[in-house]
Parts: sequence; C-alpha cells; structure tokens
Amino acid sequence: MPIVLVSRDLMLSSKLEGVARSLGQTLKSVGSGAAALGNAEERQVIVVDLELPGLDIAALVKGIKNRTQQPDKVIAYAPHVRTEKLAAAKEAGCDLVVSRGQIMSDAESILRRFLETDNPQN
Repeated sequence: MPIVLVSRDLMLSSKLEGVARSLGQTLKSVGSGAAALGNAEERQVIVVDLELPGLDIAALVKGIKNRTQQPDKVIAYAPHVRTEKLAAAKEAGCDLVVSRGQIMSDAESILRRFLETDNPQN
C-alpha cells in the first residue's frame, strides 16, 4: 500500500521516506491537498501535515473518504500546541491524529499499524 505525504516539511519527508523503504513501501510527497486527491492510487495511507498553508482538512478527508469503496487511511499531525488543528482533524474523520513529535519518533510503528491492518485503533 503506497504512502502519500501531504507536506512541505523536508525533514519529515526524509524521515518517512526512510521508514517507508524499511517497510518495503514507497513514499510519494505532494505539496497540497488537491495534489493528494489527484493521486488516486487504489489504496493508500495518507499522512497530512495540518500546518500546510491553505489546508482544509475537513474537505480533504471528505474527498479522500468518498472517492473509493475502500477509502484510504488518513493520518494527520501537527505540533502538540496546535490543539485546535488536532481537534479539527479528529472531527473531520482522520483515522489517526498525532503530534508532530509522535510521528517523528514513532513513524515506523504508526505506519506499520496502518499498512498491516484495515482497522487500526486510535
């Protein structure tokens, strides 16, 4: 299952690229929600940076979840102090919402959980 990173964060992109490779997967980085919607693989894990300028997480999640019978899994992250953005992502229906620190320190287990099962626990 491909992994798509919706972010312009080069440090996290590099980190997730290494993790994806270690898990036998590919990582595609895109710079906007529209680009993520245009990247319609059959099934994928999408990691979204909630700090991306102009991002409407509710519209993005709705578009992702409505485009296939087996919707993609969406993981959203933001700095832990951005509580309003983290709450909005949960409300929008993201499958997992974590802090940036969590995704940086625990990316392998987070991605492995989503790659190995269709029903991860939040």
